[in-house]
Amino acid sequence: TGDAAISCEQTVMNLTPENSYREWMRNIVKAQDDNGMIPGIVDLKEKSYDRSQPPVGSMCVVKLWEKYQDIDFVKEVYPKLFAWNTWFWENRRTINGDFCWGSKLPRSGVQFVAANNGINELMGAKYETGMDNSPIYDESMYDKETGLMLMADVGLTGLFLKDCSSLMVLAEISGHLEDITTLRDRRDLAEECLQKL
Repeated sequence: TGDAAISCEQTVMNLTPENSYREWMRNIVKAQDDNGMIPGIVDLKEKSYDRSQPPVGSMCVVKLWEKYQDIDFVKEVYPKLFAWNTWFWENRRTINGDFCWGSKLPRSGVQFVAANNGINELMGAKYETGMDNSPIYDESMYDKETGLMLMADVGLTGLFLKDCSSLMVLAEISGHLEDITTLRDRRDLAEECLQKL
């Protein structure tokens, strides 16, 4: 993507790859709302606080840990990644517990620029998937009240399961052992939902 091309160019010119990846992750979590949501679009001009992005940050940090063993970096970003997992748990599930993509007006007082329109619409939820041009979601229904696409998504559920597992690894590394039970419980409930899909 364009982000990767810019990141690679910056790495070559200014940073080592190790520092580039750390700065990339720091910039992403820096944009986090105080409710834990990390916007789907974060750049100098826009932030999309109506929608997030696929929850893959913890997987990236585990890979960085495996390569660089930087415990200070893990300790720095873990609380924000745990908060993002909590946001998904609280904001992207139906009453039945199924995981769905969404787009909802930010709570009052949050300043944002609506990137690519689609706020509290099916298109905004499709943007959150990262696969907005895919026909998979074309016939989906959307609930403006909940801000959710009314389609249990096996992909998002799988990503959430992996996010929980990755966060359990990071919780142990960073000394946040008290979060492991919560993450295990979330993972197990998401696994039950996945088995019903």
